[in-house]
Amino acid sequence: MKKVIFWTSLIALFFCLFETAILSHIQIFTAWPEFILILVIYIAIHNGTAIGTSCGFISGLLLDLMSLSPIGLHSFLFTLIGYIIGILHRKYNLNKIIIPATLTLISIGLKVLIVFVLSIFGKNIIIYDISKWQFWMQTGVTVIFAPIEFAILNLFLTALKAEEF
Repeated sequence: MKKVIFWTSLIALFFCLFETAILSHIQIFTAWPEFILILVIYIAIHNGTAIGTSCGFISGLLLDLMSLSPIGLHSFLFTLIGYIIGILHRKYNLNKIIIPATLTLISIGLKVLIVFVLSIFGKNIIIYDISKWQFWMQTGVTVIFAPIEFAILNLFLTALKAEEF
């Protein structure tokens, strides 16, 4: 378990730096995939709820510290998503394109719903505007990129999967 959390934290740190320091400053990209969300989904579906929530919390905290979002927002979101997706551990064949894309789309929907509920209680939380094309562009890019990131992460499966007894 410690090995998975360590490697996931390193990958999440790389993705955080890549998203916040590089992609956000390139004017060509109006939308880019949510690499960390896909990482949390991958870890949760391969390892279950305990590791999914731990890695979701750490990955979210890293993203919170490097972005302008309220501290704890992404930690909470990714912890819940890690838990919910972790429930599906060992229930689906993940060697296809459809399951990673579907899980990512469901996770984005959960994220939008959770942020909306949280915005009722907190005034500093900005909700997603699902009527804008930028939201749908980013959702589409993330869903399309999910099977690609799953395939890349499968190359490192021994480091990202906990040993089962």
